[in-house]
Amino acid sequence: MGSSGFDGISAKDMNRPNLKRMIKHIEQGLIDCVLVYKLDRLTRSVLDLYKLLEIFDKHNCKFKSSTEVYDTTSAIGRMFITLVHNSKGKTYLNVSV
Repeated sequence: MGSSGFDGISAKDMNRPNLKRMIKHIEQGLIDCVLVYKLDRLTRSVLDLYKLLEIFDKHNCKFKSSTEVYDTTSAIGRMFITLVHNSKGKTYLNVSV
């Protein structure tokens, strides 16, 4: 078991050194489960959540929250996590003008 804290850096995007390192470790098969305190500690963007869940699925990595109930091993569980995340208003949009 290891730890890959995010050092107080905002979860507004995926441009975080420790998140990138964690993703690399997942891709190398070194991590098979990501455990967070709360979902919004991992990401606050629905698009980034989809990207992360895709990475987790591709590399057989589970996702769990220690304070919330999520089951990312099924389509229903992934849908639930997305709906809950959306309902909390955690969506950030990048608009180009």
